[in-house]
Amino acid sequence: MKSKKANLSNLVGAIIAIVGLSLFFFVAIPRLYGTITSDKETESAKSLANVVEAKIKAFLESDFTAANITVQGFNENWYLAGWGKNDLDRPEKCYFDSCICICKSESPSNTLKDSCQKNGICRKIEIEKISIEEPFLLEKKGQGSGQLGEGQIEYYSECYGKSIDLFPQLIEIELSKKQDKFIIRYLSEAYKQKKQEIETERKYEIKKGEGCF
Repeated sequence: MKSKKANLSNLVGAIIAIVGLSLFFFVAIPRLYGTITSDKETESAKSLANVVEAKIKAFLESDFTAANITVQGFNENWYLAGWGKNDLDRPEKCYFDSCICICKSESPSNTLKDSCQKNGICRKIEIEKISIEEPFLLEKKGQGSGQLGEGQIEYYSECYGKSIDLFPQLIEIELSKKQDKFIIRYLSEAYKQKKQEIETERKYEIKKGEGCF
């Protein structure tokens, strides 16, 4: 009888151990992996912020009014943003300075300011105004009145995103300065191809900033 009780106790102990190990692998390991991945992304963001800061400062200290720089993106969920010292919507971590930030987009509902305040890697830039631009083209369609039928393209609107996605690829960025304003612009391949196609066909007009938001 004692032998049977001992065997049953050993069996129960083995089952508990197996359940415990299972919980460890299904709960602890994914969390550990997530932490390692998050730390790696943050280190990549810090490294890129240092590179971008150094290249921007070198440009601003030069006599050039325009230049191109190339940086290595690392994750499509991270982006480059920037604010001038007088922009009211800049993150608090920029204090009273103009700044550029490498930030992670965790939710579509989060604003640039919120995301960068929470997890952004920000660097101070010595210039009054900063503008980040990633142009894209929007189809503007007719509403069924006049010569155009409903749903037919009337023109394309050239709009400007206020951040640059940092896809894991080489990214060529245009820098330019006009008096106290500094502009950082990225032209995606999709944008350049579409714009060239429209300008070649000469079928539709491109209107800057009209009907964007």
